[in-house]
Amino acid sequence: MNRGLTAMMLAIGLSLVGQAFGQSALPSSVRSATTVTDEGRSLIVAFQKAQIAKMTGTSIKAKDEGRDALVAAVVGGEPAPTIPFVDAYAQALSETLMPLTDDPSMLTRLNAAIVVGKVADRTQNLRLKPIVIKILADKMDPVVLWGAKAARPLILAQMRAQVVADDKLVTGLVSAIQDNLSGAVAQAGYEALRLNITQERESLTEPMLQVTIPHIQKLLAARLAKYQDGIPDVPVEDTLATGFLVDSVVWKAQTPAQRLVTTQLIVDLLSRGSRRAEALSSKEDQPDREDIVQTLKLVGSAVRVIADAGGKTNLANAAAAVMKLQPSNDGASIIQACDGLVAVLAAEFKGVKVPAAK
Repeated sequence: MNRGLTAMMLAIGLSLVGQAFGQSALPSSVRSATTVTDEGRSLIVAFQKAQIAKMTGTSIKAKDEGRDALVAAVVGGEPAPTIPFVDAYAQALSETLMPLTDDPSMLTRLNAAIVVGKVADRTQNLRLKPIVIKILADKMDPVVLWGAKAARPLILAQMRAQVVADDKLVTGLVSAIQDNLSGAVAQAGYEALRLNITQERESLTEPMLQVTIPHIQKLLAARLAKYQDGIPDVPVEDTLATGFLVDSVVWKAQTPAQRLVTTQLIVDLLSRGSRRAEALSSKEDQPDREDIVQTLKLVGSAVRVIADAGGKTNLANAAAAVMKLQPSNDGASIIQACDGLVAVLAAEFKGVKVPAAK
């Protein structure tokens, strides 16, 4: 497992995010404008370019100050930023930061991605969409990570605006994750595609869910392929996908064919994961074994949701056996519990293929 890479990505990205952004240097009349004039737009652009000059300079302190000031402009303060100002600011920011996405310095590109990610989180403004798509195409993991973080609020925002058709933002996100598949990027990608279901479940419609369901299934399949010669980076992140796919709202929105795909993915994870857990028997392998067993337990819990909703006692009992697994269990016991659940799933869902025992 590439634990070092995941830790590095989070350390680089999160260490650069200042918690206290300070006060915006933009005139209060611009931030409080109900209509942004040409003069106001010019002031916004001038402010952004001044901060970008700091970000591209040689002083680390100035880089931090420039990055944080660009975020601070849309964060609270008195007067509070108006919707027209935020819209104009986001549009200008997408344009002024765009050249930085081609900068040879990874730190410069990362700082630009952090600004976009934080502003997107604060504003959910779709004017940022072009630069988010560009950031997602970066080749460096920390930059892509912040691109995925930026995509999360925008994907939901465009769906709320009834822009639910598949587009470059969603496909760009999926492509970036497939090219990467690290735990940190997979987590951010899954979170973006889950549409904040815990808080938004009452407002999510079937067309909205149909945009993301196939992509989450596709990403999960790509991550599961890693079990053929090892394990995925941070395997427990894949329970974000399984948990989403069996959520009652999402399950209801799936077609019979999609439900079959979801069930097959769960079966594959149980089969491959249990055998990989058995193979990880040395003391050095224990952290990976613990991760896999925790993943299997959470998958069992996800299946229990389906079982309880459908009143399927046999399925519930088989899922409960997997939920009780511990890393200290011998490999044969882990496989037995998972194979038992696989057998019941195959009986309940016609068309599911039981993986050949290896």
